[in-house]
Amino acid sequence: MLRLRILFGMIAFISSQIANTQETLSSFKNDLKTTSTNVSVKDAIPVVNHLNNNVALFITDPKNIYGYLLNDNLAVKNKLAFTNKQRTFKTLIGNSIYNNNYQVFLANKKRNKFLFANFSFEKQESQTKQFSLNTPDEKFIQSLSLQNRFYLISANKKTDELFVYSFDEKGISKRHKVTLPDFNFLGKTEKVVTPVALLFSQKSDLKKIDTDVPNPVETSGDLNKMYIRENSIVFSFDTNKNMTQVLTIDLKTFSSAAKSFKKPLEKVKSKEKKSNSFIIDDKIFLATTNSEKLVLQILKYNTGDLIKEYLIEKDQPISFKNTPIIQRGGLYVPTRRMEKTKKYLRKINKDNFGLSARKVDGKYHLVMGGYIPVGTRGVGAGFGNFSVFFNVSQSSFNSSINSVSTIIESLFDEEMNHVEGKIKDDAFDKMKPFHSKPRKGETLFKFKDFFVYVTYYSGSKLFRLEEFKD
Repeated sequence: MLRLRILFGMIAFISSQIANTQETLSSFKNDLKTTSTNVSVKDAIPVVNHLNNNVALFITDPKNIYGYLLNDNLAVKNKLAFTNKQRTFKTLIGNSIYNNNYQVFLANKKRNKFLFANFSFEKQESQTKQFSLNTPDEKFIQSLSLQNRFYLISANKKTDELFVYSFDEKGISKRHKVTLPDFNFLGKTEKVVTPVALLFSQKSDLKKIDTDVPNPVETSGDLNKMYIRENSIVFSFDTNKNMTQVLTIDLKTFSSAAKSFKKPLEKVKSKEKKSNSFIIDDKIFLATTNSEKLVLQILKYNTGDLIKEYLIEKDQPISFKNTPIIQRGGLYVPTRRMEKTKKYLRKINKDNFGLSARKVDGKYHLVMGGYIPVGTRGVGAGFGNFSVFFNVSQSSFNSSINSVSTIIESLFDEEMNHVEGKIKDDAFDKMKPFHSKPRKGETLFKFKDFFVYVTYYSGSKLFRLEEFKD
């Protein structure tokens, strides 16, 4: 009898957690799709209008694209359908919005040819236009959408030139050559290199960091990262273990500036040391580690002045953590706790090392540790696996469930003093019990002050939009 009461109590508790966590905002049927349900939906692509909080949700199958325009309550206000004839372009790299017309930009597999597609819900029509980079030697670096405008970044490795393309409402591009600063960037071996060479030094696609999104170390652990800060692009380079180097491009003048931050090396002298950084608000977090010690410094981003320093030593408990040492095993392996500091240091020094910070409820939430990628969570093949270029929220969520990581989490106040207290589950933590298994037609996006997860049910052709908050 007691066991039954416990069982029913657990069921009631789990049900209440589901009810509190998983709130359905809206749902609608994909009634534009009249073909057989055997022709499966591939992708759902959200384009958020940050000026009026409308959302265009584009849904693709192998033959067609279905567009639904949602109002600021995420209810359908208009829709259109058209045949997808441009199947060469499968990677979505960004979007723009002009006069309530929604535009998306796509790339081919080699990322040397691109497609501009304009969708007018009012006129119930669409137009497409192809374009290429100005010269064959230019290579695509990254892209971004800022204040409903799209920018494409490219570079010429042979001439060490960096370019930013801007686009008007007709998809006509204008190439801006970036004026590079007179600054000696250093490569991995202390040799002077150009910023263009640093941008090409990483084999994987350059990660975009959104500090309003939970960034697992799997996202922030790359040595090269890109941030959007106000009206500027910021590239950070941690290829050199002795310093973090930063290149900032002003999107109004297309001029640039550079600076560097010396990493905390005095107490970490091993050749096997690892280091990384993370930029947020007016601060930069710098960490250097080996198998015996870890030094964390928080500096003022504008001046480089030290705010606080924290030290981890292998034979001492970690004084500034708010969680146990946690080892997460990816999607199907349960979380474990690690007791000894020396195991944590040994593990993160062996794996890839990263850290990230996010401001929640007036406090800075730091995640720091090592990780091993173990898989890729696909998002379909219609417009393609676009999350690294287009949907930063989706990319971060995918990363968090496709790796083995060993981390600690900490809280700090504005002065970077350690703050005691329990760390609450963030929106991604709350999503995982419901959406850790990929389905075609799924997506998620940041909307207002919360995240929206879109689930597709192929049998009923129903889309459900759920709210997840920190």
